[in-house]
Amino acid sequence: MKNMLQPGEIATRGETIYREKLRPVLEPEQNGKVAVINVDTGEYELDADHFTAMKRAWARWPDGLFFGVRVGYPAVGHIGARFRPKTE
Repeated sequence: MKNMLQPGEIATRGETIYREKLRPVLEPEQNGKVAVINVDTGEYELDADHFTAMKRAWARWPDGLFFGVRVGYPAVGHIGARFRPKTE
């Protein structure tokens, strides 16, 4: 049975694990890759592709709770569009 943490608790645990344990190990050599962190164990999967990292994490810890972070960046990705000024 999966641990029943709230989404905010998962994020807090994941951010803490990354900041305290993984950032010193991963940055800057692995910048740009995605780390999928098991928030119960602190173990992680790392890959340039977030889907690949997540699939490996699910295979290793089928009942795990995960937090994803792009190494060296404030977010894994972005949503939205960037509008450029119209040129005449």
